[in-house]
Order: sequence, then structure tokens, then C-alpha cells
Amino acid sequence: NRYFASKRSGNLQVWRREISTGKETQITQHGGFAAFESYDAKTLYYSKRDHGGLWKMPVGGGLEDLVTNSLHVGCWGHFAVTENGLYLIDTEAKGGPAILYYNFQTRRLSPVLILDKSPVPNTPNLTASRDGRTLLYAQVEFENSTISMVENFQ
Repeated sequence: NRYFASKRSGNLQVWRREISTGKETQITQHGGFAAFESYDAKTLYYSKRDHGGLWKMPVGGGLEDLVTNSLHVGCWGHFAVTENGLYLIDTEAKGGPAILYYNFQTRRLSPVLILDKSPVPNTPNLTASRDGRTLLYAQVEFENSTISMVENFQ
């Protein structure tokens, strides 16, 4: 399955395309953008392009639930799903922009890294390996961008 955002139903929603059949189904009902399926294929995590927050819902559809409001407006691409949790960039964290880790079991956020510079707004800026031990993120440096990698820090 692949997920994408479309306004074909009136406003921006997450849709799923089944690769084998080409069938497309609207998944979200209250807005959605930048969706990623959990590795156990049970949960869909997504942001909302014009609103803050990181959301989740069952892959097959159902009620949405706010995971955290630490993903701010314009930061829809600042999160990454791993096997045991997810990483996100909180651009308004005390002390400066920070990468946070959300543990699926404890449902708690914890700081991982304070960034030197702000991430690029309105773009995907963070990705993680499946095991969560490697992160790639981007930061703004005047008119240049920097991609950094952090390994084996957990």
C-alpha cells in the first residue's frame, strides 16, 4: 500500500492506493497529509498540512487520535516512524529546535538532540532507520541546507 494526500473529496485528506489492484480509498475524514504506516501495519501516523499535531488512526480507518501537539504548523514533514516509536522535530522547544522521541509503549516524549539551526519549513526534514538507531535530518543555514546523520545514539 502507498499513502498520498489529495483534495479530490473537497479538502486535503490521506488516501491509500493498493499497489496490486490500483484501488484508491480515502482514509482520513478530518484532514491529513504526510502519512506513514507503522511497521506492524496496524497504525497510520500522519500530520495535517495547515494545522499542528501528529495524529494516528487504525490503518483500516476509524477514529483519529492526537499523538502530540509538538509537531507545529508548517512542520508536517518533521517526523519519522520506527518499529518502537517515532521521532519528531519540535521547532518551538525550550532551548531551541529539538528532535524528540515518542515511545509507543510508554506514550512519552523525550528529548534526543538540540539542533544548531532550524529545520527547513514546509518540507520533509527527518527520516529514521527501521530500528531507530540512525536519523537523517536537514537544517537551514542562511541560503544553504545541511543534511546530518546521527548513528547508534540510543
